[in-house]
Amino acid sequence: MKYISNWHPIHRVPIVDRKFQNPTTGVIEEIADKNFVICGPPFVKATWINLKPGDGFRISRTDFPPPIEDVFVAVAGHVKDKAYEIENISATKYEMTVVCWSDLTDEMMHEVVMRMKGELWKDVYVPPEDIAAFEAFVEEERKKENPRF
Repeated sequence: MKYISNWHPIHRVPIVDRKFQNPTTGVIEEIADKNFVICGPPFVKATWINLKPGDGFRISRTDFPPPIEDVFVAVAGHVKDKAYEIENISATKYEMTVVCWSDLTDEMMHEVVMRMKGELWKDVYVPPEDIAAFEAFVEEERKKENPRF
């Protein structure tokens, strides 16, 4: 099971009971502003770039829940299934770029990525109180004169 929790947007560490451990100093600090959080850990941003000329897809991008190792294994499965051949792959903890050769159309690549998303998101757990807090935030935002969404 993968858990999505409150995350510090600058230090990129989890927030527990409105506190986090500063990775620079090692000191446990308290969050002063309850809105100064993001949902985390940060998602893995994945990008596929197709080098093959023709009618195939050009670029495909999406996000996945961490860890990067799960995304990497899923990409290896695509190669095994001959969805594409890898020319180059670059990965960091929260980002992956796959430069490949493929005959897949935009629609076919979309299907491959959506299957991958279904697999990687199936064990993600978001606490009910976080869902309720987000829904309340959205409702309040919609009541404003100039809502953000």
